[in-house]
Amino acid sequence: MKSVFIADTDKEVERLKKELSTAVKEITDGGAENPHSMQIMQRQLNKIKDFSQITTPVEAVVFDYDGHTYKFAGNFAPLNQILGMFRYPKAPKKLATESLSVSSTVLTEKEGKRIALIPGGFKPPHAGHFMLAKHFANKKDVDEVRVIVSTKPRPPVTVNMAIKLWELYTKDFPKIKVQAGSTPSPVGDVYELIADNSVFKEGDVALLGKSEKDVDDTRFDRAQSYAERHNPGVTVEPVTTPLFAGGISGTDMRNLLMQGEKTRNEFKKNLPRHLNAEEREAAYSILVGSNENLDRLIDSTIEEISSMGAGAAEGGMGSFGPPNTYDVYRKRRKSSTKTKKPAVRRAKRQRRR
Repeated sequence: MKSVFIADTDKEVERLKKELSTAVKEITDGGAENPHSMQIMQRQLNKIKDFSQITTPVEAVVFDYDGHTYKFAGNFAPLNQILGMFRYPKAPKKLATESLSVSSTVLTEKEGKRIALIPGGFKPPHAGHFMLAKHFANKKDVDEVRVIVSTKPRPPVTVNMAIKLWELYTKDFPKIKVQAGSTPSPVGDVYELIADNSVFKEGDVALLGKSEKDVDDTRFDRAQSYAERHNPGVTVEPVTTPLFAGGISGTDMRNLLMQGEKTRNEFKKNLPRHLNAEEREAAYSILVGSNENLDRLIDSTIEEISSMGAGAAEGGMGSFGPPNTYDVYRKRRKSSTKTKKPAVRRAKRQRRR
């Protein structure tokens, strides 16, 4: 955008960049004395993302549309926040205005990582879940994708099974990393991870995807304030994503799984498309393999018991002896040898006269 009030827009943009560069240097040098200013500056720099994104000196554009007034401030708002601290510092040591003429280098490198967080139950993960992770992994400005599997099991699918499936789906996608969550809630997992300074460093951006149907979802609205309190310098950025559901849910997938062999092929159709036939079978085996092993164990035990019952009837050295013919359903007969209680002789009462 250009303004008729600015004689040379390009020259003014360059001046703002140099002033911002000087302001960042001065505030950083005094960071030990005023850490609060450092936190504010880092938060505003995260919004600017890159000095090359400063392309206009126009403060804002205000316009009316459909009965409402809108104001677009772009990158000027965070730029103005930093320059305000530089021009009017609250610290006892005032920054000299002459420092504006100090030679400085315009920063153009992006600071910190951009990490997309995909939390969920994923019991089990299906094609739609994988497509969402792939959507972020294919973005050039995303450095890493973290899939977080919540700890709540959904029988017959366990957390460990869900992670193994994700690892099978993403073995050729190094950007996507899979981990178990620390809470039963996907929302809780996101907040815990944002506060983890071994994952998110100062200057990093946490991307939280919202599908088009969840634009009114408010579960993550406090994620930014939570990050500011527990991991200062981390920015939370909501991102609207297309729908990747594919017409099936985790509940539907579990129902197909529990119906056994008759829905085996239908279940495998809803797995990620890039899997070949062998990989689809491996995915199915991750979920049902343990159940089949258990069934085989039960069958072999029943066969062993049956063969023991059909053995020789006569006893012998080391044999079990004759079979027990006792019928538990037969009524118990009264024993003829039951001991009778002795009769007690009582004295006769005399009739009153």
